[in-house]
Formats: sequence, C-alpha cells, structure tokens
Amino acid sequence: MSVKGAGGGHAGDPSALRKLNVAAVLRLLYAAQASGAARSGEVTANDRYTVTEIAQTVGISRPTAEDVVDALVEHGWLVAAAPSPAVPGRRSAGRPARTIAFDSQAGCVVGVDLARHWVRALVADLAGRVIGRADYPVADGASAAERSAAARTAITEALRLADRDPAQIVAAAAATVGIARPDGQVVRSTIPQMEGHSIGELLGAFLPVPVRVANDMRAAVLAEYWAGAAVGCSSAVYLHVGRRIGSSYLIDGVSPLGHHGAAGEIPPESGRQLVDAYRKLVSFTGVGVDTLPRDEMLGIDPLTVFEAAQRGETDARQAVVDFADEFAAATEGLVITVDPEVVVVGGGVIVAGDIAADAIRSRLARVCMFEPRVVVSPLGESAAALGAVRLALSEVEEILFTNPFDRGQTAEEAG
Repeated sequence: MSVKGAGGGHAGDPSALRKLNVAAVLRLLYAAQASGAARSGEVTANDRYTVTEIAQTVGISRPTAEDVVDALVEHGWLVAAAPSPAVPGRRSAGRPARTIAFDSQAGCVVGVDLARHWVRALVADLAGRVIGRADYPVADGASAAERSAAARTAITEALRLADRDPAQIVAAAAATVGIARPDGQVVRSTIPQMEGHSIGELLGAFLPVPVRVANDMRAAVLAEYWAGAAVGCSSAVYLHVGRRIGSSYLIDGVSPLGHHGAAGEIPPESGRQLVDAYRKLVSFTGVGVDTLPRDEMLGIDPLTVFEAAQRGETDARQAVVDFADEFAAATEGLVITVDPEVVVVGGGVIVAGDIAADAIRSRLARVCMFEPRVVVSPLGESAAALGAVRLALSEVEEILFTNPFDRGQTAEEAG
C-alpha cells in the first residue's frame, strides 16, 4: 500500500518534499517582511536571514536550504540582501555570510474600489505598502462600460505613480457596491447599471491577471482587520456612513458570504428607515432634498454636515447624532448576533470625530448583553480599496505557497 504525501506525491517523493521545503522557506521570509518592518520599503535586519539561519529555522539541511534559496532567487521571489551590520567592538573573521530576504519589489498588486461616484485604484508592493493611488470621478448614471473605462484610467495612473508596469502585476482584486457572486457577477447593486455584469470580465479585459471580486463593505472590514481599527481583534462589525451606507462583519479574519453572498447586509425595512434618516441628515447641506428622488438624494455627500458637526454647530451635531442612532438601531441585530470585540465606524463620518461613534456606543449599550468597544476607523473612505489590496495579497500568498515556480515571468523579465 502506498502512502500519499503533500501535492499528491508518494511519501518520500523528492518533488513533493521539495515543494514542502520551498513553501516553508517562503513562509518564513514572507512573514518576516510582512510583520511591519518592511512598510518603509527597506529591507531591515529583522526581514533577512542567512542561509544557515533559514536551514535551522525551517529544519532542513544547509545544502537543501541553498538549493531552495537559489531557485527562489532565480525566479524573482527572494533577493540577496546586504549583510547585517557588525556588532561594535567585535571583529568578524572571514567574509560576511550571505543574507536573504523576500523581495517585496518582485511585483505588485492592484486593489480597486468601484464606488457609486468614483473609482479608486491602489497599487501596492508585495509587502502591502501602497506605492501608487489614483481616483477618478464617475457620473451617477454611468454605464458599466464607462465605469470600466474609468477603472482603466485610474489603474493606469496609479501604476504610473508607482513606477510599475502592468506586466509586473501579480494579483488584483476589486470591491464593488452591492452583492456579487464568487465569479464576479453583480446580482444586486445600488448602481443599477452594474447589475448582471461581471466585474472580473470588465477589469480582466485590460489586467493581465484574474480579478477577485468582493462586496465593498466586506473588503472594508478586512482592511480594518489588516491595517485599521480591528488589528489584533478576533471579531469585528464594520458600520460605514458616508456617500454609501453599509455594514459587514468578520470572525477570525474571515468575513462570511452567506448562502446568497448577503451576510451582514442591512435588512430591507431597516434600509428604508435609514434612507429616511439619511434624507434628514443631508437636508443640513442646504440642498432641497424633500422633492428629490431616492437615488438622487442618496447621491448627496453629507461631508459638509460632518464638518459642521465637528466645528460644534448644534443643528449639524444633532443631525449626526440622530442619524447615528438610527444606523445603530438598523444594525443592532447584527451586532448582537456577532457579539464582536469591536465595532468600527468608518466612512466620511469620521470627519465628525467621535460624535457618531458616541451615539452608536450609547445605543448598543442599551441593547447588547456585552457592550462592544466602538471606535472610529483610521482608514475612512479608503477602507474598501485597501481591503481589495488585502484580497489581492491573499492571491499572492496562494501562488507563493502552492507553486511559486508557475508564476510566469519574473519582475526582472517583465521589466
């Protein structure tokens, strides 16, 4: 009887064992650069290992470590770094040992936020450091083709600012308003022109890699967990108030989709109540909203109200408090169900400081068995695009830890 090993090979299969060794080395060095020190874009002493250290940490022989490192350097994933600085007062004998680091500049990822009024594109290196950003406005009634063209413009500009070529893109992801199937087709959206269209196909027409697609609120809560107010938290609920209104949640780093992809969505009746509350909120912008159709009214940016509330204007402050209370009422069922460690308040409302968060905190304190911590997001309206970057990095990790040698062109070849 034969025993199967990793990758479908037999136990003792050299190719299967090599895949395990390659994955282990990549995990070690990728985790080192992703730990935070590499955010500066520089390789630091904490990000690099000598070949001997790699062998000892991973638990393989030094010749095996040499073989794996050489192969990964050749394929563009690892880079030889400068030796660690000498310890003062200590003389080192012989030539300094070669040190190796994951090459965060070996490619880039693209994250796109397809919002109702804009397209935002972020380009990040493989350490997750954003190196290029571009926003492009979109008209309310823009068609799917026009929004795709806007995305192409924004991505092209973000790549230019990042000094990257499209051929260097390793992975891409997009966050979109509404509910999208796993294949990227939008089934429901507050942008009616997008319903029935596949985001993956629209963006895939000019991107060299498959495009992963997620709901914008789900992407936003992932961003908060990765680089925002929910870092280190086991569970979170995300509430977004601004030019879009929505909610999502996350447990153990995962934002569940649900059977139809609608997990965490605001219920229809609560949504109708929120629309009425939003109409009242944006009436303080000075625009006559009473006779405006729903879609037109929802297109009004409440930013000026948030700014007035922050300045201490009584009416604007009360308007923000009233809306935040309605929003908390609409989503309290989600909060009670998830029982999160933290509730993150994001979107344009962060301009009003803690005013909205305090109102939400007060409401939840009355209905939750265990009152969650309520905090303001540091990411604001960039959360969805950053979440798309995080999703794209997950695709990179899938490539790295399954078969990095099927990557295709290296960044050097592509350049």
